Amino acid sequence: MNKKIKLIIDSDVSNEVDDVFALAYVLSRRDLFDVKLISISPFSASYCRNSIRDNSIDSKYEATRLMRTIGLKNTDIVKSGSIDYLSNNYRSSSEATNEIIKIASKEKITILCLGTLTNVAIALLIKPEIARNLKIIFLGTQNLLHKKFTDFNYIKDKKAFEVVAKNVDDLTIFPSTVAKQFVTSIYEAKNHLCQNKLGRYLFKKLNNSVFKIQNRGIHTIYDIGPVAYLINKKWFCTTKISINELLKEQKHIENEKTVNYIFDLQKQANYDVWKDFISSITSVETTSKRNIFFTSDTHFSSERVIKLKLVPFENVEQMNYELVKRWNSDVSKDDIVYHLGDFGEYSYIKKLKGKVILILGNYEIADMKKQKLSFKQFKEKLISMGFYDVIENNLKINIDDCEIYLTHKPVDCNKEMINLFGHVHLLKPVSKSGFNVATTYFDFHPVSLQQMKNKINFIKNYADKNVFAD
Repeated sequence: MNKKIKLIIDSDVSNEVDDVFALAYVLSRRDLFDVKLISISPFSASYCRNSIRDNSIDSKYEATRLMRTIGLKNTDIVKSGSIDYLSNNYRSSSEATNEIIKIASKEKITILCLGTLTNVAIALLIKPEIARNLKIIFLGTQNLLHKKFTDFNYIKDKKAFEVVAKNVDDLTIFPSTVAKQFVTSIYEAKNHLCQNKLGRYLFKKLNNSVFKIQNRGIHTIYDIGPVAYLINKKWFCTTKISINELLKEQKHIENEKTVNYIFDLQKQANYDVWKDFISSITSVETTSKRNIFFTSDTHFSSERVIKLKLVPFENVEQMNYELVKRWNSDVSKDDIVYHLGDFGEYSYIKKLKGKVILILGNYEIADMKKQKLSFKQFKEKLISMGFYDVIENNLKINIDDCEIYLTHKPVDCNKEMINLFGHVHLLKPVSKSGFNVATTYFDFHPVSLQQMKNKINFIKNYADKNVFAD
């Protein structure tokens, strides 16, 4: 069995749609690639008014979002890179260059460079000895017949190219004149890609491209070429040439070092590459991200809530039936549901979808004391009945950089934290630091994560004192 290729992807991910396609191609082939790092290369363009720093932030966000779309959780491998070019005398290290040095100091690594060579060049200037462990595939330069190269990746940082070419022995050049043969259209992508979450994500990016109108729906997907080369070199025609032959009049490098040069596609290879690309993308199991829900005070089988008219049901049977029906209409088996206490008859857990994390309410605490059980014993009993986890006191969680404090009864929180609670059966479900997720306030449905975010936005930005519970 062939070993996976240990790979660093160096890319200006948010530059054009082909960058996203290439990254998706690599990440969809986890059978072939062991991706150690996604480093963000700098870019600036006339169609983009943002600074290189802002473009870098956008690229990091785009790479992270793509990974999450596929279901990959190790997004900390995405590192910000240089914020200017070596040709502009920029020499500072970055997260990306530091990580390149760290990885290449320990093992041999292939770097797929889909933008300028800036990050790699700076890493080499800081620690030249890593060159012996580097294998570089660079998307840049053009056909040898060109007297002067004008492609973006080369001309934006010629100095970086010079540093890499001088120091790295294993260098492969993938010219843009070969890469531009990979062309698709909105029509083709819609018909072939939209079979799963990842494919629909790529189609949306393509359809929203800034070049959609002027290109009339036709797009050149340059960056998948070098990825395809790593997958199957037989698709390409290659040769060895000297640096001087490659650069001709641009005498940046005074030696006869040779590089691998890809000068064309083999016959039918364009079709084979696209076939492999579509197959790779559409076969990815992009399992939907677990949804998260919150609820409280379901009181399964409680006669008391019927007698007090806290619910609009005629009897316990009707209430239990509707609670289960509405819960299961929202929640899937792998979703997480935080239940903030007063669950009711525990046996109903077996009828509910999702992984239920129960925070003890006053009814559970009273029941635990009545049974003379320690919390550990009580927890083990409930888990054996079907609960995913049981929390004795309050619980702090962080979702999408929002700190949430889950409690049965409302508590005072600091301004940076939102309190979700139950227990209090009032007409006003909102407190100054959070809101009530009791099932009675949400038509006996659990509260989705998006609903919670909408509520938080309301509390922080729009609510005035008249909407708050006392």
